[in-house]
Amino acid sequence: MAASESGDSSSSPTNANQTLIIHCSVDDESASTSKVIITGFIKYSYRHLYFYTKKGKVVEKDPCCILDFYVLETIQRKGIGHQLLEHVLAIESDRTGVGSFDQCCYDRPSPKLIAFIKKNYKSTKENLQPNKFMIFDQFINQLG
Repeated sequence: MAASESGDSSSSPTNANQTLIIHCSVDDESASTSKVIITGFIKYSYRHLYFYTKKGKVVEKDPCCILDFYVLETIQRKGIGHQLLEHVLAIESDRTGVGSFDQCCYDRPSPKLIAFIKKNYKSTKENLQPNKFMIFDQFINQLG
């Protein structure tokens, strides 16, 4: 089950509002009570950022940025993280044309997030920019 919350209904890709998508499950320990457990979440937004190309040129862009991404450790490696990121990509593909993981940038990625992306999306080359956002070769190639 996933819930989505956005701070603004504006369709401008440069607004600073963030969208939070929460993945939940129901824990049925007994027939009389059920608990809803938050099992993961992903938060994203569009940000105005500066990037360096391979040639050292500075380029301004307003990409989709994955700001926070977490799945409960006890249920990792069960596809929930993949579902969350694919849900973001589906929403943004319809809204703005961003439909691939390498069209996004990732804020201060953890080693686990980098390993997750390499495993699920077969990425080979990540690039940590001076602004602490990680981007991929495809993103860099689009910068020029």
